[in-house]
Amino acid sequence: MKRVCLPLALIVILTFTNTIGVSAAEAQMVFKGRVVNVYPPNTTSTNVPKGLVILLHGYGGTGKQIDNYLQFRTLAKQAGLIYATVEGTKDGSGKQFWNATSSCCNFAKKKIDEVSYFQDLIKELQKEYAIDPLRIFIIGHSNGGFMAHSLACSLSPVVAGIISIAGEQFKNPDDCRPESLVNILQIQGTADLTVPYTGGNLGLAPFPGAEETLKIWSSKNGCDLSRFTTREIPSLIYAKTVTPSLSKSYEGCPLGGSVELWAIPRAGHVPNFNLQAQRQMANWLQTHPKIEETLSKLNTRDD
Repeated sequence: MKRVCLPLALIVILTFTNTIGVSAAEAQMVFKGRVVNVYPPNTTSTNVPKGLVILLHGYGGTGKQIDNYLQFRTLAKQAGLIYATVEGTKDGSGKQFWNATSSCCNFAKKKIDEVSYFQDLIKELQKEYAIDPLRIFIIGHSNGGFMAHSLACSLSPVVAGIISIAGEQFKNPDDCRPESLVNILQIQGTADLTVPYTGGNLGLAPFPGAEETLKIWSSKNGCDLSRFTTREIPSLIYAKTVTPSLSKSYEGCPLGGSVELWAIPRAGHVPNFNLQAQRQMANWLQTHPKIEETLSKLNTRDD
């Protein structure tokens, strides 16, 4: 992997202290013009490396919204994780967005290098906290889910895995060229009208559906595309009529390259996740680290 070295002057930390309205366990900083809130786990073992999760909001959303939606403080506590929320860039209508893929959601056509931003942010967080390099994850909803897929493609040597909720891969598989395996979990409601389960177009460029996204990643990770499995799992949402969710995957994925789709029947663009979903996501994060041998080879190649 080729290192990207930016002038130190481009990385300016304006604040990194507790502020009014910010809990004692929270650190807030402005990194390259964007507000980042960091939530270390409630533990006295500050020197023990912890997994890192970066949460990405949807189009027009905020870091606080995605945090509240996923009830991530509870999830992070269960999994013993450090997590951070990041604010996107505002477009002409004042809505925050990520320049994720050609499909979503840079409607203003702004020139924003999200990959370099997140690459540098992860490095900065590694300086400030004891972070396990094998457990760096991205979780995003909608536009944030598209961004998670983009980062899995471009920062595969660093990212252990992503959870994308209602956000898809690139329509053209050649636009995604990961250098190493990344664990992928796609979660989507089958009744999503905003980012349809079967694919669509938001007015920019077509995007694949959830099952096509599953197949694209399975191909890239070397899974066996001739063996497809669907199984019922406990419902992931609150609903009057409880219907099992579905786990879909291709068999034979290598260790460190797991690819799975959790399809939620009749759920829309913003699934109302239940406690079961929280537990399942926390367990997924704990059981899908980057494989150490792969990371060691990449570090050796860098040196």
